[in-house]
Amino acid sequence: MTLLGHVIGTRGSTVLVAPDLHDLLRASDRSEVDFTKTVDEYVRRERLDAPEDVPAESLDDGYKQEPISEVDLRAVGITNIIWCTGYRFDFSWMDVPVLDDTGTPLHNRGVTASPGLYFLGMEWRSRPLSAFVAGVGGEAEHVAADIASRATGRAGTPRAPQMTHYT
Repeated sequence: MTLLGHVIGTRGSTVLVAPDLHDLLRASDRSEVDFTKTVDEYVRRERLDAPEDVPAESLDDGYKQEPISEVDLRAVGITNIIWCTGYRFDFSWMDVPVLDDTGTPLHNRGVTASPGLYFLGMEWRSRPLSAFVAGVGGEAEHVAADIASRATGRAGTPRAPQMTHYT
């Protein structure tokens, strides 16, 4: 696996990447520490019987990696993209007909009408918890099954993506 900064655009089959990998890693590390403190405080306050948190071993590989500014997907053999992280989205840079008039991806449980392009972790997709790590599993399984069926040539006719709006 190769870690990247955030995507800032495309040029043909090349994805352009911001040089902010280390900043993103630091922000993620801070977020994990804050989340762990919040959970620990809750466990103490509620006097819950929970196992003690075991800190992860040093995960510094990403910091050792030099930031990459672009990736030619064809040159490295990437044929599928699974967009799966982020707190807000802006897909205006995408030149693929998978967005509605508000810029929201159209998909059916993560699968778009554009073969090889998937979206996971979006709010209120197939269920209320779709945007959370603990709730994205069902959509991830659906996407993985679609990728596997296409790889083995058994892909059926893709259904038109359905947007589900919740009020």
